[in-house]
Amino acid sequence: MRALFRYSRYGFAAAALLALATLQVSGAVSFFGLVPNLVLSALVALLFYFESFGEILLLSGAALGVLNWTRGVSWELVAFAGAVCAVFVLKRFSHWHFIIETALLAGAAAIVFALLADPAYLFLFPARFGVELLYVELAAFLSLGVLMLVYGPPQNETRRA
Repeated sequence: MRALFRYSRYGFAAAALLALATLQVSGAVSFFGLVPNLVLSALVALLFYFESFGEILLLSGAALGVLNWTRGVSWELVAFAGAVCAVFVLKRFSHWHFIIETALLAGAAAIVFALLADPAYLFLFPARFGVELLYVELAAFLSLGVLMLVYGPPQNETRRA
């Protein structure tokens, strides 16, 4: 049963990335826009269900492949990878309830991504970034909610309580 749980998580993660790929490939939004932040939010929610760095690295690589479908290597890809690594490290050192951690990690991921990709954007358009931050938080909680409906609460949270 545990193996089925592990492999079904990969299927869910692949389906989520494929859904976001349709937005990216259709050209609905630019690369440095809402889609990378939504992908970051989904990865934040998946951090509670995938514990090893190798799994997160694999999912991040798949996300980078989805986001960079038709382009070459750009600075935004490096920023995205840096944001994922920063959030992974933050999660290892935080010991709050997973609902609080979701809000903190999603916000931190968006801020690190914006700081690494385009620091001027964060300071020149604070209202626009604030709205994007709301979308990021909403996407993180929606992703976490769907994961909780399918798989129940994260395993490490049931042991901690």
